[in-house]
Amino acid sequence: MCLIFIDKFRTINLTEIAIIGSASFLLIFLIVNICAYRLSKKINANKLIVLTACFVSITALFTLLLQTYFNNRTAIWIFISFIMISIIFEFFYGRLVRKHFFRRPYKQNKY
Repeated sequence: MCLIFIDKFRTINLTEIAIIGSASFLLIFLIVNICAYRLSKKINANKLIVLTACFVSITALFTLLLQTYFNNRTAIWIFISFIMISIIFEFFYGRLVRKHFFRRPYKQNKY
């Protein structure tokens, strides 16, 4: 099973790489906009502008994924796989290295 998974990713074509890169950028941009909305008072941001950016980001991401779903379903599965691998890595890295996952604040180094 693992070899099939690795063999599939070894044959990713340029179109799929471009779609995955674009979708990843839009997802990160959406997350940054959501964080900006949550911190709008602290960073002195206009909530309407940030909400508009969130709406545009999620619309662009949805449009890209919908168009890709009809033209290249393999790219969708690879994108979802990359996201899941990232979440799993972050979970184990957080548990094993930082000794927590989402608890805050982090310990500050005294350098």
